[in-house]
Formats: sequence, structure tokens, C-alpha cells
Amino acid sequence: MAIKLTIYTEPVAKARARTVVNNGKVHSFTPNKTAVAENAIRCEIVQHYKEPPFAAKTPLGLVAVFYLAKPPSKPKKVVYPVCKPDTDNYIKTLLDAGNGYLWHDDSQIVDIKACKRYGNPPRIELELSEVGN
Repeated sequence: MAIKLTIYTEPVAKARARTVVNNGKVHSFTPNKTAVAENAIRCEIVQHYKEPPFAAKTPLGLVAVFYLAKPPSKPKKVVYPVCKPDTDNYIKTLLDAGNGYLWHDDSQIVDIKACKRYGNPPRIELELSEVGN
């Protein structure tokens, strides 16, 4: 079984957790932009899947294409966004957002193929499938 899903939201790279010390207590938190992006992805996923379509402990393969908005200053012939943020940070946002909805835990993802491209509208296209024995 394989599922395909297009998530119409601007891809956002996972930012590092921030740590603050307040009155001698250390507190870590996810930056707001990352939290909002994970929520937006989750909202799109929930429209299609209320619970993971695959059993827990099932090894899964993920193919994800992150389409970024192309800056007007870039020539038409430029199709690959060779710039920051890195592709792996987009993956982290998607994996965390999918926990409990597309997969039980992102530890189930054993194969990943991911790339970033310019595209209109900005979106995330993914394909998720069981990895055979």
C-alpha cells in the first residue's frame, strides 16, 4: 500500500530549539515559526487521515518534494534552490508534523528521498509506502 499527499503550505525548515534561563530555571521551546509550520502541515494531513494508515512498527519509506516560492530576482532557467535552508531541515519539520497522523512515530521512517525545487504554488508533495522485507 502507498499513499500520496500534497500539502499546500509554504515549506518551513525546522529551527533549533531555543533555551532561556528565567529565575534560574532552564526552559527550552520550539521557535514560533516552526511550531506554526508544523501546525499548518498537521491541519492539512488531518483532512485526509485522522490516524496513521500504517500499523505501528511498520517500516516506511518516504519520498518528499518541497516546492519553494521562487524569488522574482531568480532567472526562469534556475529550477534548483541551491541555498539555505538545507533539505534535511525541511524533512525534520515534516516528520515531526506527521507523528500520530501519517505514522505512529517518525522512527518508522527507514528510507527517505527528499529534494527541494522552485514551484508555484509552494507545497510539499509526499509519497509514503511500506518497505518490503
